[in-house]
This record gives sequence, C-alpha cells and structure tokens, in this order.
Amino acid sequence: MSIDRVRVRSTGFSGGDGLTNFYFTSATGTNVAALRAMFDTFKTLLPATVRYVFPSSGDTIDETDGHLLGGWTAAAPADVVGTAAGAYSAPTGFLIDWKINGVVDGHRPIAKTFVVPAGGIAFNVTGGVLSSTVTTVNTAANAFLSASTGFSLWHRPVKAKPGPPPVPARPGGVFAIVGGSCNTKAAILRSRRD
Repeated sequence: MSIDRVRVRSTGFSGGDGLTNFYFTSATGTNVAALRAMFDTFKTLLPATVRYVFPSSGDTIDETDGHLLGGWTAAAPADVVGTAAGAYSAPTGFLIDWKINGVVDGHRPIAKTFVVPAGGIAFNVTGGVLSSTVTTVNTAANAFLSASTGFSLWHRPVKAKPGPPPVPARPGGVFAIVGGSCNTKAAILRSRRD
C-alpha cells in the first residue's frame, strides 16, 4: 500500500524556511484545499511576515518500507499569509495533536503538527496558549477533518538493531486520524543549525 506526502512550506521568519508534512491515502485537490482552509482559519494567529505555501505535487511512498514509489499532482491553492501584527518569538508557536483509534507496538501514537511561529496574540501573559486560540485551532482542525478524506498518521518502519536492548524490525503502517486538538502548552522548535 502507498501513502501520499503533502509538504507545506512556511517562509518569512528567522530560522526558516520550514516544512510541515501531512499524509493522505490520496492527496487529492480537495484534500490540499481542505488543508489550506485550516491554515486560513487561524491566519489571524500567525505573524504578518509568515507565509504558508501549498504544493501542487509531492511524493507517493511505500508505507511498509518508506521507499519512494512515484508522485501525485493536484491544483495548488493560494498561499496563506498571517495577519497578526506586533512582536513574536520565531521558534514559538502552538501544537495540534492528531489522534488515531489504534495501537502500535503497545502504544497509541499521536501525530503532531507544529504551527511555528505564532504571533504574540496567540499566548496569554504567562506564556501558555490562550483559550481563544485553542478554540480557533480546534474549530479549524475539526473542519479540516470533516472536509478531507484519508488524512493519516504514517508510523515509519524500523530496521532491526542489535541490543542491548535489541530492536526488532517492524514495517511501517498507516492509521486514519479521527480527531485533533490544540495543546494548551506553547510549542518550541529548535533548528539543527542552533
């Protein structure tokens, strides 16, 4: 089985460009447009210098071994540009936790989408994510899940490694995402260049 990767590029901030990966059983134009609509819903929380660029093509991957199989194409929707004025911290934003109804290796994996940077308007005076931000992001995430099909978590394959402790080989797998919510803690991203 295969899975399509949609890479959304973010620009316009110190430490950028950024790439955010989303996986679909099929990256249709409808799914890419639904993804764009989600970001458009919370653009008021994004700094005015930040731009999200949505692709018109991407990779199709073998879910079990991670090898590239080919590609997909769709109409690229318009970019989303933030509208929040004022100062912001370039490595700080908010996090969407995506949930599945499945267990892998004895755990229930959670996919995460880091939306970094976010404008100062997204946070309260103690540095947490404002409840109004959580509401806006949850509304956007739920609308995205309703408008898209086949949005998935790709649990990557693992190669066997000798111990201690030994790690057994495990093929990758795809699990349907059934829910998403904004975490109330601020998210911090560090670059490998730091």
